[in-house]
Amino acid sequence: MPRTFEFAAGPADIRLTLDGYSETTIAAARAFFDAYPSRLGGSPKNGTLIAGGDANTHRGGQTLCMGPVDASGRLHYPEIAGCPLRLGAPRTVLHGLMGILATHLRQRDDRLLHAAGRFIPGLGAVVVIGVSGAGKSTLSAALPGDELGDECIALSRCDNGWQAQGCLLPGERMAERWDALPLVALVLPEHGAGPFASAIAGEEARTALASAVIRLRGDALLDDLSWSHELLEDVPLIRMRWSLGEAPLECLRRAIGATS
Repeated sequence: MPRTFEFAAGPADIRLTLDGYSETTIAAARAFFDAYPSRLGGSPKNGTLIAGGDANTHRGGQTLCMGPVDASGRLHYPEIAGCPLRLGAPRTVLHGLMGILATHLRQRDDRLLHAAGRFIPGLGAVVVIGVSGAGKSTLSAALPGDELGDECIALSRCDNGWQAQGCLLPGERMAERWDALPLVALVLPEHGAGPFASAIAGEEARTALASAVIRLRGDALLDDLSWSHELLEDVPLIRMRWSLGEAPLECLRRAIGATS
C-alpha cells in the first residue's frame, strides 16, 4: 500500500510520507486524505512521519513528545496504540501533521494556533484562543457563519492586514471553508455571567496570543512574543464572558466596534 499522500492541508499542500506505521494507520490515513486533493498548483511541502519517540504517562493517558521537525521535514512521532481516530483520521497522523504544518508556516513567518474560528458574513473571521477547557469550541459554535474548525487555525499577514485560514486538523468539528479570510478579532473566552466583552492589550494580550501558538521548540517563544506584538497592533484581542443560552454576537460586535 502506498505510504505517501498528497493533499491540501489548508494553507499549504503537503506531501506526507509515513514510515514505520501499521497498515491499519496507513489505510485510515489514505481514506481520510483522499478526500482533500492538492489544489494550490505549486510544489507541495514535504513531510515525513517516522514511527518513534517517547510517550509518557500523563493524567491517565499518554503525552506524546513531539519534535522538532528537521530541515528535510522529518518528524519522529510514536504510533498511538489501537489507531484511535478523530473524524475518520488517525490521531497519530493528525498530531504529526500539526507539527509539520506549524513548522512550514513558521518558515514563512506565519503561525499555526491551537484555536477555534468562525467567519461571520459582514464582519470577518473571529478566532477564539485559550487554554483547554476555556470554552473555545463552545463560544465559536455559538457564533453564526462558516466553520473554520475548532482545533488549529493558521494566521498570516496579507496586503490589507491579517487573515485566518482553517486547516485539515479536525477537533470536534471540521472546517467548512478553506480559503484565507480577513481577521477582525481574537477572542479569549472567560467563564461567568455575561454577556460582557472588552479589549485587552499589553503584556497580558501578547502572552495570551503567544501561548496559543503551536511551537516545537521552547526557544521559539521570544519570536512568538514579537510576532504576537505585531499582530496585536492591528487586530484586537477581546476578553469575552458569556453563558450558555446567550447569543454572544451583538456583544462581540460592540466590543470590536469600540476598538476601531
